[in-house]
Amino acid sequence: MPARGTLYIEATPEPAIVAQAFFAAAEKIQRMEEPLQAAAKLADSEVAENFASQGRPTGWEPLSEATLARRVYFSLSPSQREKLISMKQGQKTEGTLVQDAGGNMTFVAVALTKYAQVFAGLASGIQILVDSGDLKQLATGGSNWTYRHLSGTEQAMEMGDPTGYGAYHITGTNKMPARDWSYISSEAVDEMASYMADWATS
Repeated sequence: MPARGTLYIEATPEPAIVAQAFFAAAEKIQRMEEPLQAAAKLADSEVAENFASQGRPTGWEPLSEATLARRVYFSLSPSQREKLISMKQGQKTEGTLVQDAGGNMTFVAVALTKYAQVFAGLASGIQILVDSGDLKQLATGGSNWTYRHLSGTEQAMEMGDPTGYGAYHITGTNKMPARDWSYISSEAVDEMASYMADWATS
């Protein structure tokens, strides 16, 4: 459904529905903004679930260590940053030396440093694709959908890339994995189609 950062819901009633509607209220399916608005609302909830689940139907690829470190760093106050940096510089890793069959000694860490423990705790609250929060807010706010009457009974609800960079997350780049925040489940698509059919023939 989505392409290049655009969520697009098109309604083209089946011939049987058009025929039924012709005898019931021919003018009704000429203006399907009401059911398309309902479909857009459902699409909003689907996108919100993508962010809440951090990716559907499979989880998004985790953030890189560099991105995670940057996100953690900028989530802290200046004084907290100084403490974390100081902790990192003074870290000592607990471990033991292990000798392999060839007589080579290898250091094996047996406990996380205090810095690693603190960083892991801070990083656990970092959400993928939620940095400034603009993409999530604009993609699920419900105010960026536009109704379009294409031709005849063909109509659509469209939401373009609300930020200008959302499309890159959908498709991915050579430096960033694809994380499709616009995924719409097949169950939701079926629900949209069923609602529109019921509306057109009621």
